[in-house]
Amino acid sequence: MRFHLQPFAARHRPTATLYTGLALALLFPFATRLAALTPVELRCEDQINPLAVDEPRPRLSWELADTRRGARESAWQIQVASSPALLRRGTPDLWDSGRVESTEQNQIPYAGRPLTSHADCYWRVRVWDESGRVSPWSQPARWTMGLLNPVDLRAKWIGAPPTKTHPLDGCRWIWHPEGDPLRHAPAGSATFRKTLILPPDARPVQATFLLAVNGPATIHVNGRRLTHLSRSDIVHFVDLLDRLQPGTNLISVTVENREPGPAGWTGRILLTLDQGTRLEIPVNRSWECQAAGAGASPANPDHAPPWVEALELGPFGMEPWGRSVQAQQPLPLFRREFTVRKPVQRALIHVCGLGQHLLYLDGRPVGDHFLDPPWTDYNKTLHYVTHDVTALLRPGRHALGVMLGKGFYNTLGDRRVHGVNTRHPLRLWLQAHLWYQDGSEEILTTDDQWKTAPGPITHCAVLGGEDFDARLEPVNWAKPGFDDRDWSAAVVMPPPGGRLRAAFAPPLREQETFRPVRVDEPEPGVFVFDFGQNASAIPRLRVRGAPGQTLRLTPAEQRHGASPRRNDGRGRVNQAGVGRPNYWQYTLRGDWFETWQPRFTYSGFQYLEVVGAVPKGHPNPRGLPVIEELVSVHIRNDASRIGSFECSDPLLNQIDRIIERAVQANLSHVLTDCPHREKLGWLEVPYLMGPSIAGRYDLRTFYRKIARDCADAQQPDGRVPTVAPWYPRFSGPFDYTPEWGAAAVIIPWQLHQWYGDRAILSEQFETMRRFTDFLEHTSTNLVPMAGLGDWYDYGTETRGPSQFTPPELTAMATFYRCARTVADAARVLGQTRAAEHYSALSERIRHAFNQQWFNGRDEYRSSGSPQCAHGMALALGLVPESRTAAVLGRLLDDLRARNHQQTAGDVGFSYLLQALADHNCHDTILAIVSRTNLGSYGFIVRNGWTTLPEAWDADTGASMNHCMLGHIQQWFMEHLAGLRRDPAVPGGARWIIAPQPVGHLTWARAEHRSPRGWLRVRWERRAGQFQLDVEVPPNVTAEVALPETDPARVRESGKPASMAHGVRLLEPAAGRTRYEIGSGRYRFECPLTTANPDRP
Repeated sequence: MRFHLQPFAARHRPTATLYTGLALALLFPFATRLAALTPVELRCEDQINPLAVDEPRPRLSWELADTRRGARESAWQIQVASSPALLRRGTPDLWDSGRVESTEQNQIPYAGRPLTSHADCYWRVRVWDESGRVSPWSQPARWTMGLLNPVDLRAKWIGAPPTKTHPLDGCRWIWHPEGDPLRHAPAGSATFRKTLILPPDARPVQATFLLAVNGPATIHVNGRRLTHLSRSDIVHFVDLLDRLQPGTNLISVTVENREPGPAGWTGRILLTLDQGTRLEIPVNRSWECQAAGAGASPANPDHAPPWVEALELGPFGMEPWGRSVQAQQPLPLFRREFTVRKPVQRALIHVCGLGQHLLYLDGRPVGDHFLDPPWTDYNKTLHYVTHDVTALLRPGRHALGVMLGKGFYNTLGDRRVHGVNTRHPLRLWLQAHLWYQDGSEEILTTDDQWKTAPGPITHCAVLGGEDFDARLEPVNWAKPGFDDRDWSAAVVMPPPGGRLRAAFAPPLREQETFRPVRVDEPEPGVFVFDFGQNASAIPRLRVRGAPGQTLRLTPAEQRHGASPRRNDGRGRVNQAGVGRPNYWQYTLRGDWFETWQPRFTYSGFQYLEVVGAVPKGHPNPRGLPVIEELVSVHIRNDASRIGSFECSDPLLNQIDRIIERAVQANLSHVLTDCPHREKLGWLEVPYLMGPSIAGRYDLRTFYRKIARDCADAQQPDGRVPTVAPWYPRFSGPFDYTPEWGAAAVIIPWQLHQWYGDRAILSEQFETMRRFTDFLEHTSTNLVPMAGLGDWYDYGTETRGPSQFTPPELTAMATFYRCARTVADAARVLGQTRAAEHYSALSERIRHAFNQQWFNGRDEYRSSGSPQCAHGMALALGLVPESRTAAVLGRLLDDLRARNHQQTAGDVGFSYLLQALADHNCHDTILAIVSRTNLGSYGFIVRNGWTTLPEAWDADTGASMNHCMLGHIQQWFMEHLAGLRRDPAVPGGARWIIAPQPVGHLTWARAEHRSPRGWLRVRWERRAGQFQLDVEVPPNVTAEVALPETDPARVRESGKPASMAHGVRLLEPAAGRTRYEIGSGRYRFECPLTTANPDRP
């Protein structure tokens, strides 16, 4: 029986180009057009034509193109030359491998002449097929070496000179008049208050309280606590805007003097009204005060008079405090002009601006990256970014310009931080190399000849947003001929400490643009733009108005006025789950139409609230700025999208889509927890979600960076913290939990399994070993120190640490996985003694695990639900073989009793799904994923959320954009569609295609681009028949397992499978007929005797 299969492209238009090949295969399933085996998609260090490679022996890879069945590579030859001409002539001067008998096409180390900094390497490859026929040479590719030796780093680090002004200049220190506050104020606290009356005809768009205190302080606005300040060495920037109301407002500050001695505080409140008016409310004797014990409280400051006039102690800068209180400095601009005197052969610029940089050449941005350089532990690793600017340079005068941002490198004075307190001075390193056509070279470096001045960004916070005053940006400052006589000379600074290396992971770039689907005015003068999709994004604004007018854009995932756990609010934006204050502020230059977007911050949002402007076409009696256009521009790292899934159930497709969107939103310089609240690289997610994400995105270089981040974060005792880079200094389990630190062990192994990356195992083996040793040395009877456990499991308790599973159990199971992984890595690396040691350790852990947690019959210890405990024990092979069926049965009983409600959380859910899939319980997984009531994927979809939230129950007090519970994507790809790697063959040389046509599903399809090329599968069932279309790339084999027990009833491309070319029958397994196939396109057909052949 035959039936029509609609081409993928017709049903999936957003990524139609991905499916062109398969669509042709479906139209012409029996095509056998011969084509020579041809190398394509050449890569060096897993990058296409990289500009700066600092590996001395770069690894080379390629894909192969051939439509024939069974096409294989039997040998290869690589040639590398220093010029295209030498390569074309076949006289390579760097390396000619000659013919090498091998089927390998991935991660082949360069083995030619030693390479020097900036060596230009042109290369090509040809291969021999399975019959010994040689292919044509590939199209040439190119790589350029980076700066390999310390002596090649000629540039100096530069920064802006210290500013002579301070944000608190002109302010007055005040205190309660009791005693002698400058010398001997009594210990205790004092409360100060000020009445602030807002004009009735204006709305504030900025209200910032700048203050410095000599002890802990608490601020209340209109009787409600706003924030607590604990540091006395910095200027605090406190946002008041959300707490102010029309008319009269009461601001109160309670400051504690912890011990007898000098006491005081100082500051000012800065207000900007929507028509551009700026007001200042200074801290001075006009504030009233009252000492502790007088009977007043900040929440009810009128309770017990009398209030007295505050005592002015003197101006800011006076002793004993001086000017040592640190404040956020203006973000600097740097520029340098230079002359190109001859025609340029090639020009490269290496640049590292800390914390972030934007590079300009002749007034235009260089490249299309966002938020360079990558986030790292700056004390250990720094990344320079390389740009090829050859096409931009002609003989004549040119100018380089650099704008610096702060990022995580400096959070001093940020209006919002989350455990990250850094205050490194911003600095710049740049080295430009110009090679002229006459063979000469010129190098331009950062030094004290560069000029600097404050820029237009007046506030920059990686978690709090950005303020941009367009009036402060000098016109044409990055163009040649600009008059910089009033600019200061840059100062040479000491290096920041970390090793400078070439950036290699995917940079952040702009992706798609979302336009508003709805614009509301929930309050007069407040507009909310709904972009229809929650995303990691920046706003792009086109506006016109008068000079000095200011507007504020506040991002959020939800709105006030929503039904419980639903995304249906129509009020103002609600930042409850993402942290506040977080906003962007733009002050107009007044040049008619102005276009602006943030330079150094992004956030996660679906909604943008606008105050201080009106949308085009809206009544505007007060002459506010007019928004001509406002869009949301999705930002993520540029890891290539290499996979997709779709099936006949729209709900499952919607679930896949919200997970996909959450993954995209967290692909940054690290795999972030969320794109708004923290932006931190919590380490359990990369490896637990790794198989799901690796099915959709090329993680070769991104996960290599994460592995190196883990190594940089590792402490001398071997401990790996919960977050890498290790920016925050949390306490207790939030600083260290074994299941999080295990990423340092598991991610290198995943890279080896997915991509055949043996080098990462060698590079990271000591990190892997030292963490596993740390687990052992700090354990008690092989039970490690426990932490958060199965974070965010689902039950009746509040979200957070594990409810059902002892954290010691998940820690111990993770310890076992680490020991086993280190043993496996040691075997790959040929370290026999290490392999034996860690293999024996893993067996000791397994024995101790069962002694500690297993009742000997059918259950591991838990507190109400065994899903996490049993899932981990089964998936990791910890269960005694004789008790496997009983343990599995107990797990299934729990799921049935709960109507297939999963309870496992961040750690346990991936293991739960793996355990069920390993034991052919695919109908159970389908039942879990098909639920739509509270605590399910379906509930999240049905309630209007467009990304996967942090909590199973869509708790709106948490983030609504986390990917950490998205593990079902692995099952969608590997089991439902049936496309998964053979774990016994690293690097994707062999695959297992075993679809699971379970339940009500009538078709599913998946595709994935492996290191060796595209694999595609699509199955469909109808009227008792099952049809499977498969595409396999050259030099790859696959096992195909069909839901049919009798091989005689299987046909391939219209003929009995036993007669089909390139199809070899294997021994049956698990009630399935199995075949081995090579490259090519195949269509298998057979009767489907049961809807769910794998029901246990």
